[in-house]
Amino acid sequence: MNAYVYLEVMADRTTTLSPARATLEPHVHRGLDQILAAQGFSPDAVAGLLEFDAQMFRWRTMQNKGEFMAVLLSSMEVDLELGPLLGLLAVSRLTIGLEAKPAAPPTIGDVADEMKIDPSRASRIVAELVEKGYLRREADQSDGRRSVLVLTDAGAAVMGAFRQAKWRALAALFNDWSDADIQTFSSLMARYLDGMTKLTSK
Repeated sequence: MNAYVYLEVMADRTTTLSPARATLEPHVHRGLDQILAAQGFSPDAVAGLLEFDAQMFRWRTMQNKGEFMAVLLSSMEVDLELGPLLGLLAVSRLTIGLEAKPAAPPTIGDVADEMKIDPSRASRIVAELVEKGYLRREADQSDGRRSVLVLTDAGAAVMGAFRQAKWRALAALFNDWSDADIQTFSSLMARYLDGMTKLTSK
């Protein structure tokens, strides 16, 4: 496509930008349409890619603020703030070995690494969870000099309540999606993440 024709096509789209993309357009997205066009993407594909980036920016912002987790927590009858709940989730993930990590009761250091926080903050979170009866410390079976963290029955119950709250919220979110939309969304997300995994493992 001729560059002038391409820019005219893209100019016609500026009035229909989503709020998320309009926020990024003057700063983050400036000039990217031309770069992507030079890589062979059509105007429709360019618009789609930049819109995807804008929506991912929204998603990351929501994740960083913990907005979804806060909504779930508010629907659960537990005496936990968001930080300790995230700590309990980290212990649960490490214990059952999610994200290709070996299943094992974690140490406080493991929890700090999983949560991407300072060990001292992880120690405070763990201390609160132990005090409230959601975790207990046990001697490591392979090294009695160090202690590991184990979910108590009360902690496991909180994790069960969290899963239920999560899926009630997701069921409400996807309730008006068609079967085909849900399957397509799931398939494309898996394809995107597979590509990201290959890209980051090189």
